[in-house]
Amino acid sequence: MSTSSRRARLITYWPRICATACLLVGVYGITLDEFAGAQERKKIVVAYVAASEQMIIPALAQQTGIFHKHGLDAQVVLVSGSPRNVQSLIAGNFDYTMAGVTPLVRARLNGADPVILAAIANYSTQQIIVAPQAGIRKLDDLRGKIVGVTQYGSEGDTFLRMALKSAGLRPDVDVTIFQTGGGANTVQALAAGKIHAGATGGSNALQAKRLGALEIASGEEMKILALAGTLATTRRKIARDRQEVANFMRAFVEAIHFFKTIREASIRIMQKFMAGLPIEIVSPLYNETKDRLPALPMPMKEAIQSVLDRETDPKARALQPADIADFSFLQELEKSGFLRELYRSSGR
Repeated sequence: MSTSSRRARLITYWPRICATACLLVGVYGITLDEFAGAQERKKIVVAYVAASEQMIIPALAQQTGIFHKHGLDAQVVLVSGSPRNVQSLIAGNFDYTMAGVTPLVRARLNGADPVILAAIANYSTQQIIVAPQAGIRKLDDLRGKIVGVTQYGSEGDTFLRMALKSAGLRPDVDVTIFQTGGGANTVQALAAGKIHAGATGGSNALQAKRLGALEIASGEEMKILALAGTLATTRRKIARDRQEVANFMRAFVEAIHFFKTIREASIRIMQKFMAGLPIEIVSPLYNETKDRLPALPMPMKEAIQSVLDRETDPKARALQPADIADFSFLQELEKSGFLRELYRSSGR
């Protein structure tokens, strides 16, 4: 097509382009800058493994427009079961994920290239909860019982096996470990009497306790170092577009700031994210999460090393935390003053 023809077509369609832009401004409140920016935003897919308080940040960044602000058009999807979730990340089905740290480490040991970018907590937040009628009051009482986990290799499964061993019990020998397929399924199975106990955390643990379940062990009380709410991507992704990953991390940290400082909107998003859980569960969970959530979600090297030390694969002995995590993005954000400006603007 000649230059004169292209110019003629532009003149023909220009009124329509202007009308569309005006419609967006008038009806949806989108500014002309945002309209132009939308043409340049990178489409990404972000997965999370469970609708828990530790996994809410990507959904919050999406719903508040923080991803858009940083040039990203994000689709946020639930992929239950950390091993399955991590396999999908490695296969390239999505760009980022929040999943359990153990499957990420095992994927690395098997030659894949996942890399940890951040962690919401550096101690296991899993709990072992029991049915009140089961007569279980301590870990020793689990001998001969059935305990539910979402999936073998999940964070709950890993914590359960460690807790059982600390009590001198042999997993899969002294205690039957049953896969339920999801945290909510664990709570339902416990309430229905299909299992005697379950390993879960967050809103699922709160819901179970609301139904009468009792807690007999927790990762925090046992001081078990293990990353929780782990954010990861792949080395391929960083090599292909480091700037996009930097923008993603900037949005992630800003979304944490939003959660910690804007209570009512965060609670509304949290309630929606958790499939309409009653406010009497969501509100105290928000308060607890807000206080625990780190402004800079830097993974502790000691926590990563503890995960590596627990692996039986001999290849784990040769790995260092830096082999499975990239601390540079959060370090650069901290050095840039971005975090300081965020909290200065909110008076926190």
